[in-house]
Amino acid sequence: TTLLGTLEFIGTLMCVIFVKFVGKRRLSFFSMIGCGICFLSTAIYAYIIRNYEHVEVTTITESSEFSWIPLALLLLSALLSHSGIRLLPWMLIGEVYPAKIRGVSSGISGGTGYVFGFLANKLFLSMISTFTLPGTFLLYSCVSFIGCIILFFILPGKFLF
Repeated sequence: TTLLGTLEFIGTLMCVIFVKFVGKRRLSFFSMIGCGICFLSTAIYAYIIRNYEHVEVTTITESSEFSWIPLALLLLSALLSHSGIRLLPWMLIGEVYPAKIRGVSSGISGGTGYVFGFLANKLFLSMISTFTLPGTFLLYSCVSFIGCIILFFILPGKFLF
């Protein structure tokens, strides 16, 4: 928990510092693609552990020297998400809505984001029992990559990165 909070704070500082130099569009793609890669790698690791843990000697098992990999990937995804996609919507709210409706629209947008965050946390265990751990992280990865494709076309700014 301490590592997670520290990395989220560092990611927030990175976002605040780099947004001026890199821009919101590049930061959002960097963040989403990085999180997607972390989730996909976690899904692959969990799949290998789940399906090949009966093999002995040099395999990757939970007690092996590679057991730090999923923790590192999830911590890296927290850093990456807070260095971009978790904070940028709050920066964009002021640019997207006209001044006349900005207060109410910002509240609705923020509330919607919190509802989806709550649902993601609440449904995580149900998703694991339905899709398995590798399937759940594969779904998270797909959502990240599909979201990246959608944002490529709707985010303001230069068309290319």
